[in-house]
Amino acid sequence: MGLAISLQHVYQRTEVDNPPTVLFSRGPRDHTALFGESTELRVTLLFVVEPNGAITNVRIAKSSGIPEVDTIVAESVQNDWGFAPASKKGKKVRCFLQEQIRIQLPHASRFQALN
Repeated sequence: MGLAISLQHVYQRTEVDNPPTVLFSRGPRDHTALFGESTELRVTLLFVVEPNGAITNVRIAKSSGIPEVDTIVAESVQNDWGFAPASKKGKKVRCFLQEQIRIQLPHASRFQALN
């Protein structure tokens, strides 16, 4: 007798046959004033990809050090990203993900004076 697939259970990436994959991602709107002197920031997010590909329960696991940027990135991932959902035994299921998001300013110089 096989195990039933629960649509309410949130699976870990390692528990599914096919983990969620990013179909599209759009970066946050231009908020470069929040970056201060930084040219690159990283935010680690925790979230659930639903069976329909929607993103829910977004939480910040590791801050960039700038709370406003963290909020903007979390909202951007929830509202402006699309995923193909995870599947287990041919059924689309909810899946928990932890993703590190890197934000790099486009105008950041590749060259720096080291005085």
